[in-house]
Amino acid sequence: MLQRSGPWLLCVFALCQCKEGAEPAPTASAASSVAASATSASLAPLGSVDWGRASGDPLDLAALGREIGAKRCVDEVISGGEHGGEALQVLPYTPDAEAQLGPLCESLSRASAEQRSARLASIASALAQPGSGREVLDVSGLRRCAAVLRAAQPGAAGRDRDHIDSALEQLGARRVETR
Repeated sequence: MLQRSGPWLLCVFALCQCKEGAEPAPTASAASSVAASATSASLAPLGSVDWGRASGDPLDLAALGREIGAKRCVDEVISGGEHGGEALQVLPYTPDAEAQLGPLCESLSRASAEQRSARLASIASALAQPGSGREVLDVSGLRRCAAVLRAAQPGAAGRDRDHIDSALEQLGARRVETR
């Protein structure tokens, strides 16, 4: 399975350091920005994305997730774009989903009951995906998400409550404060 280009990019920068007279290698955050810029430049415009591939097949969703990216999925949902439902299906399969859960959780208070349920399902699914135990990219976003979910927990019922409980359990397993 291919990994994100970040570690590979750091290796390339380190190798460049071996050249005589080479400039110092960029820091990890600078390398991450370069990787993010390169990745976002190669992303297809949302209007040209084949949203029909968001059929529920995990392989198709993962391919679509790599093509779109978590930030664009969440932006589509929060902005009320016409493909928000599909974006919520794809989000858990994006490699950087956890980095965008803070803004998605914060949007719950502005969502209708139906939108809220779909968002909670996507949040819980993103946290439950295999590989979610990897390094946390946005600790403050996950803390904000946990706070929103904790506040919503007492008034939630049915599937919404199940999704909140599941998400909080996953956050607790990552040692994100959930109490």
